[in-house]
Amino acid sequence: MFKIENICPGYWRIRDGVTEGDWFVDCYLVEGTELALLIDAGVSGRDLAGAVRKLTDKPVTLALLHIHSDHTAAARQFANVYVSRLERTTTQTEEGLAEKLESYQELTDGMVFELGGRTLEAIHVPGHTQGSFVLLCEEDRVLLTSDTIGSGPIWVQLPESSTSAEFAPWLKRLEARVRNLPDLALLVGHSHQANTALTAQYITDVRIAAEHAAAGDRGESADAVSPFGGRMLSQGQMQCYVFKEPAN
Repeated sequence: MFKIENICPGYWRIRDGVTEGDWFVDCYLVEGTELALLIDAGVSGRDLAGAVRKLTDKPVTLALLHIHSDHTAAARQFANVYVSRLERTTTQTEEGLAEKLESYQELTDGMVFELGGRTLEAIHVPGHTQGSFVLLCEEDRVLLTSDTIGSGPIWVQLPESSTSAEFAPWLKRLEARVRNLPDLALLVGHSHQANTALTAQYITDVRIAAEHAAAGDRGESADAVSPFGGRMLSQGQMQCYVFKEPAN
């Protein structure tokens, strides 16, 4: 049902897709000595909770780093869920999910998940959506990003997305937070760059692309990769930065 990989001790990538060979989404399970944290809930709606129970006997909390439907399909299978209240404005969600936000626990900037011997810090990075977050495990030098800073492409051309000028300062803030972690490894929301090791430089490349777009670089049409239109640029490890069409 899922393609599961034990990346390193305490970390599993759970790859979820509709059919073999189809477009996949990556969820992650992080386990400490006392608790476990699941990051995102996949696209298929299959028995993700059952798959997780086979990997850990620890109590599991689910953190939704944004609520687009390809990352939340199995959210209802979990009782303890965190998500940003700012996701109320997000489109392309599972039916009824936006209305459930009030019943979930609120994911906030600086919140810390203590798993036992492993700590994850929630960092707000609005851009892809207004309530997008990343999770940083400083001890392990790991940043879990969902779609917040992309995974090859990033979409910031959606109705709920920030402008590039709004996005860039948040990226700069994230750069500063991980500046002393040069060996940082990024675990991203899709497998577009499965053969490329994404590092802290990736954050910088996204920020530079956002700054170019904010300064008026129109790049090229994104119609080939985006049903929502927009323009696109590439910068270093960031292969496809898709942003809103500049206002006339």
